[in-house]
Amino acid sequence: FGLAGSITAYTLFMEWLPTCNRGRWLVVFQLWWTFGTLAEVALAASLLNGVGWRALAAASAAPFAVLLTLFPLLPDSPKLLMVQGEDARALALLQRAARVCGQPPLLGRLVATHAETQGARDHHPELHQHGRSGSSGCGGSGYAIDAGAGH
Repeated sequence: FGLAGSITAYTLFMEWLPTCNRGRWLVVFQLWWTFGTLAEVALAASLLNGVGWRALAAASAAPFAVLLTLFPLLPDSPKLLMVQGEDARALALLQRAARVCGQPPLLGRLVATHAETQGARDHHPELHQHGRSGSSGCGGSGYAIDAGAGH
């Protein structure tokens, strides 16, 4: 449900989506806040009068505790890795994602595609503008594979 600590996962989730799908998934993801609120009301109705507010607080915090244990399983951000100049790690992460999704391996060199990385490129000249990803037909996720370049 809509947990306050899930904003990191939300941001990473949006980064992995092609731009044409982000709006739709943004709405779906935000619906969980509504479901979480309704679940909290139901939980309060069932626990508050019989067991008390302490039990309600513990039951309300339990999903977040589970979420905290799952945070280490989140993948790194390829965009952040690129901004930090770790292009090889970013490419390896995207290669792994392609493998998990049953896609062919990515060939070429990873390059930045969005203007939002301009400030990072000022500090990391190895990041340069390449144009649109073109891999999904609806825009990229901030990076693309320059097939004309070597690894």
